[in-house]
Amino acid sequence: MKRLPSIPPAEVENLRLVCAELELPAAALEWLQSIVKGIRMSEAMSRTPSAPKRKKELGQVAKLAQQLNAALQGLEHADQEAIHQGFNGVQIRMELDPPDPVREVFMGAFGDTVSGVDGRSMRDVMCENVLLLGDVLLTLEGVATQARDDVVGPTKGGRPRDLERRIYHLIEVARFAYVYGIPVDRGIRFVRLSEAVFSAAGVSVGPEPAIRKFTSELLPFFLESWSMDAEAEGDEEDNASG
Repeated sequence: MKRLPSIPPAEVENLRLVCAELELPAAALEWLQSIVKGIRMSEAMSRTPSAPKRKKELGQVAKLAQQLNAALQGLEHADQEAIHQGFNGVQIRMELDPPDPVREVFMGAFGDTVSGVDGRSMRDVMCENVLLLGDVLLTLEGVATQARDDVVGPTKGGRPRDLERRIYHLIEVARFAYVYGIPVDRGIRFVRLSEAVFSAAGVSVGPEPAIRKFTSELLPFFLESWSMDAEAEGDEEDNASG
């Protein structure tokens, strides 16, 4: 996956201004930037190319594998032998899951027996590595073709899943707000904070629908969980000081 670009300076400055507006300490900005980077990563991973594009790319792989194998097998024997010997000189070894059809069909009857051609083994005379390459390419063609045929387009449930993803992003923002004493509700302070985070993360829609669903259905569970975490952290600090 391509490396994610850094947060635009203008967005970082907007986060800083929001932190000042909400009277948050300097350390809050670093945490917010960490949340933004996490959302940007999640958004990038969720962007699946369209089904037609994926089908086209997989079909191209299958086509090129077929063409490359045809070109390889059509080489003059001397050139095939050069490729075969080239693979003998490197650390790459081609092994398919047994039973390997190429080895069984072409090499099983001869093995490593020496031929009458310059004392070379049948593996060299028959350019075993070229045969194996052909086997790999034909396998790749079949696998890519099957993968292409298995590609399906986006389902009708795409929008609800998008909302669920936005809510997942919002959980981190809500946790941040809870720690800094900002009410996690549909009020202006939390909405302002969420808008700044979503904007910095490059999320294409506003957070309001996610805020509505999160605060009306999920917030009590998270408030209880965060409260228990805070109590546990307090107990640990008391034990350490004692």
